[in-house]
Amino acid sequence: YARHAQDRDDEAILVYQQILTIQPEDRDTHYNLGVIFWKKEDFIRAEEYFKALLTRDPDDAEAILSYATLLARQKKHAEAINYFNQYLEIMPQKTAAYLLLADCYTALEQYLKALDVYEKVLILDARLKDAWYRRAEILLTKAEDPDKGYTSLEQALDLGFNDRAALADLVKRVDESNMLDYEKTRITALLKKKNLAP
Repeated sequence: YARHAQDRDDEAILVYQQILTIQPEDRDTHYNLGVIFWKKEDFIRAEEYFKALLTRDPDDAEAILSYATLLARQKKHAEAINYFNQYLEIMPQKTAAYLLLADCYTALEQYLKALDVYEKVLILDARLKDAWYRRAEILLTKAEDPDKGYTSLEQALDLGFNDRAALADLVKRVDESNMLDYEKTRITALLKKKNLAP
């Protein structure tokens, strides 16, 4: 671990692999090798170590979350969803995992499931500006529910969401949507009021 902390990952890998020849069941060694190979973008080997760990201890919450996140980063969204749900059964209060799960559903265009996840996470913490914004994004551009979308966007902005690039993209997609003109204008007016109009 000291070698890994010093960015001497190749040396760390050799030491960890020596540990596994002595103690093949060692949890931390499998986990840390998974992390190191992930950092090196050797995703196949990273997956192997996380899977080996989860075979031995299927309820290891930290390993489940890391493996799910690794899968999501590789756009293996369907597989990642299973592991995020498994993690949330063990750790139901972890809001960051809900956001990652919702991202997976959105990537798979399963928007109703994504909205359901945002409902759950906002019950846990109503101050999550990113959750309000992503919910608004789906409601305004995919579900085309302008009233709920407006309310969610307003909540996100009130909480400090100010990603101008994301908001400019949202305005563009709202303009291309089938919403009525006054509904589109209302979104633009809200952004002008907050000094965030593109």
